Formats: sequence, structure tokens, C-alpha cells
Amino acid sequence: MEWSYEGLYGPGIWVSDPYGLTGKVQSVSPTWGTEGFDPFVLGGIVSHHIATAFIVTGTMWHGARTLFRDIFADIDPDLGAQVEFGAFQKIGVH
Repeated sequence: MEWSYEGLYGPGIWVSDPYGLTGKVQSVSPTWGTEGFDPFVLGGIVSHHIATAFIVTGTMWHGARTLFRDIFADIDPDLGAQVEFGAFQKIGVH
């Protein structure tokens, strides 16, 4: 069983025995290539957590400004009106 671990001492993975009785923090380096998508490669778990941290951090500063525009930029105007009408119907404003 493996539990992901990000700590003060760098990226690592908590690796325990099959019974969960003993364990240790095993230091691993991130795997950024295609082998990182293999669920049994420990470096893939670390690289995904690092990439997610960058995405979440970037969204905190720039998300409010650009996220809505990026998602709904190419939406059909008629569909947008239907979504808006449905939202008003749901909250009880006619």
C-alpha cells in the first residue's frame, strides 16, 4: 500500500508492507515522461502532485480573471440564454 507524501524534506512516498505494520518514507524523483502514467511507478505520483500544485496555485491568482472566459468563450449565444433562463427559474425569479 502506498500513500502519497509531500513534506518538508522533499517529495517522497510513504511505502508500507502489505499488512500495514511497518513503513518508511522513500525518497523518489518525479517521472515526467510517459512512464509516469503507470500507476505502479512511484515517480509518477509525485510528478502529478507537483503539476497539480502548479495548476491550483495558478488558478488562485489568475482563475477569477480568466477561467470563466476560457470555459465559456465559444458557447453558442442561444445555449447561453437557455442556461441563464434555467438558472433564474431554479432560484425562483421570473
